[in-house]
Amino acid sequence: MPVLGLFWDELETEAGVNAPKDNWPLIANLYFPSTGLAYTLTLRQFEGTANPALAVLVH
Repeated sequence: MPVLGLFWDELETEAGVNAPKDNWPLIANLYFPSTGLAYTLTLRQFEGTANPALAVLVH
């Protein structure tokens, strides 16, 4: 099963705003059903040593 992995800050560009530059979930929903394959969406909360999700929660 294919896995689509995205970082949290790629989807939520600022607190409460979901405006990804490239809408990978939409693209996957258009592509994978036509192939008959299911996929898993994984959201990673942070990259590196900083956790941008914490800044979102503070606001």
